[in-house]
Amino acid sequence: MVPEAYSETALTEAVHGETSSLPGFKLRRVTEWMAEHLAEDFSLARLAEQAGMSEFHFNRLFKRATGIPPSQYQIRLRLDVARRLLRETEKSVSTIANDVGYSNPSHFAQLFRKATGLSPTTYRRQR
Repeated sequence: MVPEAYSETALTEAVHGETSSLPGFKLRRVTEWMAEHLAEDFSLARLAEQAGMSEFHFNRLFKRATGIPPSQYQIRLRLDVARRLLRETEKSVSTIANDVGYSNPSHFAQLFRKATGLSPTTYRRQR
């Protein structure tokens, strides 16, 4: 019996230089880039370019490393920043939505409510 570490898949990946998830330094580079470009439209191509990979390969390895696809990671990142801005600033909900990359405040509010169970305004009142 062949140990799991030496399975055909593992050997194929080793021969082709593939790893089971995105290397830490590439993951860090991409997630930092995402945080710095939060308000920009999501682009899998741009993220894959940051990691020096094809979109397909990057998407697969990012999901393996984080448990979620890059697009979902971007949404969570945006909503985390929005929660902080709602707690720490007096900016309007529309301004915050725009600051974190949503030009449509209604869409932002819908995503926010889905993630937190509260509207942005209700969330702010509970701070």
